Amino acid sequence: YALVGMQHQQPRVRVSGLAILATLAAGQAPFQTVLALIPQCSALGADDWWEVQAQLLLLSSALLQKILIAEQEGDYVPPIVFDQENTDGYPEEMHPQDALLNIISKIFVVSGSKNVLQVGLSALAPHLSTFPAILPMFVAVLLEQPAEYRTRLLRGPEGDHPDQDTGKKTYVWGNTSRLYEERRVTALWPSLDVAKAVGRQIDASEQPFLGSPGLEVLAAAVPEQCDDIEIDEWVNLFEQVKGSLFHTMLDPDLSTLSGQVIRRFWSCRTEGVSTGTLDASKKPLLQALEEFYGKQSQRPLIDEARFLDFLGSSSEDSAMAKIEIGSALEAFKEVLPQLYR
Repeated sequence: YALVGMQHQQPRVRVSGLAILATLAAGQAPFQTVLALIPQCSALGADDWWEVQAQLLLLSSALLQKILIAEQEGDYVPPIVFDQENTDGYPEEMHPQDALLNIISKIFVVSGSKNVLQVGLSALAPHLSTFPAILPMFVAVLLEQPAEYRTRLLRGPEGDHPDQDTGKKTYVWGNTSRLYEERRVTALWPSLDVAKAVGRQIDASEQPFLGSPGLEVLAAAVPEQCDDIEIDEWVNLFEQVKGSLFHTMLDPDLSTLSGQVIRRFWSCRTEGVSTGTLDASKKPLLQALEEFYGKQSQRPLIDEARFLDFLGSSSEDSAMAKIEIGSALEAFKEVLPQLYR
């Protein structure tokens, strides 16, 4: 029935056929039968109906997980055999994992439907550690999603437990589409790898400062604590982005988000991260004080109450933060006493 549905001329029937396969792939039934239909699924990669694309991403995600488990258990996963006359240049045989990643790479692109991409972000987040090739596009897509969509994936409905998913959504009015589960991706992704990918956005952009999307994702990626083996990498990441963070911390539109990111680094419960990033903040914090009180800036700045609130609230986060912020203020007093007064 699934195969017949996939080949039907009505898009809703094609969606139903793929949904059957996705359910089988995610369930307890042997998944090898579904793997054999990957060539037919690949042919649907060019289908322009958004729900067909969404179901292909869900199916690909479920099969990737089953393949990973099978290989970990030492089970044989047979290659996929393609009919050369009916494919887009695929080799005669492919490892099913590679075939599925090809399907994902065709559909999961920034220019795709926002609905499809929202489904893909939830479906692919658990695979970022195992298949790091997906990560750059994952972050690029997440940054380009509408703010409301992105926020649901990062934080979920207000009041939810941090590990709870956000629930099922329908992306069109009425009953013309299926319900799709939105998952809280911060509980699924590799935080350090995602944060590094956001940091690389600065190097790739003509504007060397993170905007609201990048700051929002970075704030969600910085953990409350991390493994000791990651300490140096988190501190190095902060070194990479600190110039952007302290620049935008004075921006009226970006100050709140930038302040959240800085404070998450400073208040990390892993001591090496908090002390390392506080130490790395001495120079850029002094520069921010000089720009703010020097009155020479050519750009709009936050008002003094917001700046002082950031310094005061950050000082209350930890004893070390209070010491370092006090030290920065003393250095500001010594270097520019006339501005300090």
